[in-house]
Order: sequence, then structure tokens, then C-alpha cells
Amino acid sequence: MSEEQARSWADFDVNAFQRRVIAEFRANNGRMTGMFEGWSLAVLTTTGARTGLSRESILGYLELDGNGVVVASANGADRHPAWYHNIRKNPVVTVETGTETYRAIAAIPPGRERDALFERVVAEAPGYADHQARTFREIPVIVLHRIEPAPGEERVKGMGDRITEVHDWLRRELDALRAQADRPIEGSADTVELTPGDLARQLRTQRAHRSAPAVDR
Repeated sequence: MSEEQARSWADFDVNAFQRRVIAEFRANNGRMTGMFEGWSLAVLTTTGARTGLSRESILGYLELDGNGVVVASANGADRHPAWYHNIRKNPVVTVETGTETYRAIAAIPPGRERDALFERVVAEAPGYADHQARTFREIPVIVLHRIEPAPGEERVKGMGDRITEVHDWLRRELDALRAQADRPIEGSADTVELTPGDLARQLRTQRAHRSAPAVDR
């Protein structure tokens, strides 16, 4: 990269770019033009882990088994995006798909469940395999469990079904917490750092990996 290009990327305002993309997304009910044309995106609103303030991120979005799915790929960076740390502390989120907005609990499947889900994600969006290949960290896959039923499902799913779904999510989270508690004893715990997203880096390679939207942060 030339010195001029380096200065250009250094001056790139990631937050301003995100705001413009989100504004277009909302103005056009999720239909994008330009570099994001044809991509399935969603705006994920989280609660800041350190600030407690609302944070908006626009992400690649899939639907599997009736649930929304997002991937904390950060384009293959070696650190998790900031929004991922937010949902670890505050898993209740708001999801905007362009056609609907709903509240959800963000669950992070561990181990084999994550691996099986990631395989399904890659089958839908192969670029995420390239992201995983670029980093030593295991890229998390996040399932967005609706808190309220989807339109048209009000009579299909009752409160008992919702309680069962939340119970299953809590069980998985407890299993993951137990595993994390055991890891320092085994000497394998990772250090978690909160870091800002690197959307500029993602954009530099987005043309080569259009099948995995690189707009998370």
C-alpha cells in the first residue's frame, strides 16, 4: 500500500460510513445499492458492555431453522468485533431486517453445536470460510432467538413454547460458562479485550469475498 493510500485509510471514518449504510438500509427497507447490492443484511442494536449505551451494527444476516443468524467474523481479524462483547454481557438485542424489527436473545452455541452451525453458514455464504482461515480465533456464530413470535405465528407458538426456547438457551449459556470456568485451571484461558471494529480493513477485501458481508464491527 502506498503512503497516500495509507493516509486515505487512516482518515476513513468507520462510524460515519456505518451510519450512512444504516440510513440507506432503513430508507429502502433493507434493499441496498452499490457494494452491498444483493446482500442480506440486518441492523443489530446491542447494549454497550462498558457504556450501557445503544450501539448499532450492520451485519450479514442469514435465517436458519426459523432463527436469525449473524457471524462475528470481523473479516477474519484476530479479535472479536465490539458488538460480540456487547452481547456476551447483554444478550437482549433488537434486530432490523428491513421488513421487520424484533427483539431477540443472542445465544452463542459452543463446541460441536457451533461447528455444525458454522458448516451450514458456510454452505449459504462460503466467504465466511475464508474469514476463518485468516485467523487463529474460532469465529463465533450467534443465533437470534425471538422473544416475541414472528408475524403469523401468534396462534402457532404459545407461551409454553417460548419458555422452552429460553430454557434451552439458558442451559447452553450455563454449559459455556462452566467450560470457561474450567479453562483457567487447565491453563488454556484466553484474554478477552474490547476493541473497536476495523471496517476499513474489511472493505479492502470485500470485493474478493462478497459472499460473506464484511460490515460487522
